[in-house]
Amino acid sequence: MSVLTTQEVASVLNHLIKADRDVCEEFKIASRDARSISVQRALTEFARGSRSRVRELQTVVSGLGESAAMEGTLGSWLHRGWTNFRNRFSRQSEHAILEYCMTYLESAIDNYLDALDQDLPNVVRTIVEREFADMRAAHDLIDAELSASFAHVAIDQVTGHP
Repeated sequence: MSVLTTQEVASVLNHLIKADRDVCEEFKIASRDARSISVQRALTEFARGSRSRVRELQTVVSGLGESAAMEGTLGSWLHRGWTNFRNRFSRQSEHAILEYCMTYLESAIDNYLDALDQDLPNVVRTIVEREFADMRAAHDLIDAELSASFAHVAIDQVTGHP
């Protein structure tokens, strides 16, 4: 691996900022759509964590003397517009909401894995590794909630309860 230039490090971090912004926005929307108070709280907390990660990464990029990304990705912005439109006409099940969140979270985790494959300076790598661990923890919690939700749906189908 070759040592990254300051601009390349900033580019890697800006990519993570965009991914985290997307997660934050998606989780905020999902928390409003969730029916369960515990799921609403968890998604709101995950959104706060993403906002915190974004601020930290922006500080690092600015400290490198580079411009930090301020927005998420265009694709996610368009997708949120579609989701908001669709939700005006139908309610998503909590399971579907969590699956939707998991998709964004897994995409962000992939971005973190890509970043960790780079030859980042030690200080930056430590931050990215910590943030990656936070994302993995959120992933594991949502995965557990999805498993519980799936089991509940399966039991309802077997017993005939809606």
